[in-house]
Amino acid sequence: MQKEYKYLKNAFRVYQDSISDEMEEKWLRRQAEWKKSERTEREKALLQQKQSLMKKFEMEIEEQKKMVQKSSFLIDKAYQKEKEDFRKRHEEDLEKIRILNEKIDALEEELKEKNETLNAIASSLHNTEMELQHEKANAAETEKTVLQRIAAVEEKCRLNMNTLAEENLALRRKLIEKNEEILNERAQRSVIL
Repeated sequence: MQKEYKYLKNAFRVYQDSISDEMEEKWLRRQAEWKKSERTEREKALLQQKQSLMKKFEMEIEEQKKMVQKSSFLIDKAYQKEKEDFRKRHEEDLEKIRILNEKIDALEEELKEKNETLNAIASSLHNTEMELQHEKANAAETEKTVLQRIAAVEEKCRLNMNTLAEENLALRRKLIEKNEEILNERAQRSVIL
């Protein structure tokens, strides 16, 4: 967008300069043509003056004066019209430039806002990534701790099961011995009776 802005600015400068140069060149060309034409007409009148009577000469000079005045008037009128047209075009161009400058300002403001939004999003994304990494590290540490606790509990259970199995075996032996004693006592009682 900044390249487009610079391009538009330069293009309008060139456009303004070219219009001004073009109008000046046209006027100088017309002025030169008019002067050339006038000089030719005068030389012609001088040649005719040499070959004609004084009265005819005066009449022709008067006619030439009228023609020059008319031509001068027409050229001046055409110049004034062209000058007015140029002024109007110049005002229109200035208005166009003003509108384009407003658009450029609006685009620059919009670009600034979008850059600010992008910077905020980038900052938020960076913070989120940092939090995510922190949470991942915490989760990994928690998982490690949980696995260690599970392993400790499993080891404790295994030891308890071994202990309980040994105690159970010992109790069975005692129970068997006790049962044998009871059976022996009963057997002895029944023999006595």
